[in-house]
Amino acid sequence: MVEAEFKLILPKFDNSKRRINPEEFEPYFNELIDEFGGITVVPSALGCWRDDKTGKMVCDENIIIYTALNSSDPKEINKKYNFIKKLSEKAGKEFGQASVFVENDIIADVSFIDGKFKEKLERGKVISSLLDRRIL
Repeated sequence: MVEAEFKLILPKFDNSKRRINPEEFEPYFNELIDEFGGITVVPSALGCWRDDKTGKMVCDENIIIYTALNSSDPKEINKKYNFIKKLSEKAGKEFGQASVFVENDIIADVSFIDGKFKEKLERGKVISSLLDRRIL
């Protein structure tokens, strides 16, 4: 049995180094959620490469969007991957990118393990104020 995880990496800055308004990503998030039911966003990741002209390493800040397909049907996996590729092409044009990284990783299992929904956690599991926040 094979299942799939998909990854799409979008730039946080345009080619003139101006920050892209985070609200511009929301339509992409919504399209992915509509297609897959949910996403995971890694809000900051460096993408690095060697500049052909200067020979120096260049890094840009990006966001990574993950989603998965709990299906072993190769046709469905291919359909979803084509969806991701079309979405990345749209993003590349909108954000002025020469290319947009997209990945389809065939994996052994995608599972969504049941938990128990709670409206809120009991005292002691949450912080009571912003002053109590600490970095793990």
